[in-house]
Amino acid sequence: MDFTFEIVDDLLIISVNIKKATFYELSAFNELLNYHLTKHLLNFIVDLSYCEYIDAVFLSGIINLLRISSVRGGNMKIIKPQNDFINVFSELKALRVFEYCTSKELAIKELNGGLKITLFKEKFNDTYIRYLNC
Repeated sequence: MDFTFEIVDDLLIISVNIKKATFYELSAFNELLNYHLTKHLLNFIVDLSYCEYIDAVFLSGIINLLRISSVRGGNMKIIKPQNDFINVFSELKALRVFEYCTSKELAIKELNGGLKITLFKEKFNDTYIRYLNC
């Protein structure tokens, strides 16, 4: 299967089991995701550890899931891929909205237990912006 969905402790864990996640796979991803969103879960984990490449369209699907989680009052974690393809998006500052973890177990622990929050400031166009990172 290209995607695996499992529910653990009121968390929806989505594993992306494909090397290249592109707009071709987004429709199947959204269809399966919409089925699981009817369960009104608040917290999500997206495991990208198997992926080698993600295009901007598939990334927009993950950002949409983050929006759904935020509207519901929940949270979302991303399991980082093993390679550094994600640095391309971080240079564009497109992925700084996500909270990252290195394993499913750590992400489950952080979402179930207390989240540690650190604040930092970044100067952007002579104004300071605050970000929350875990």
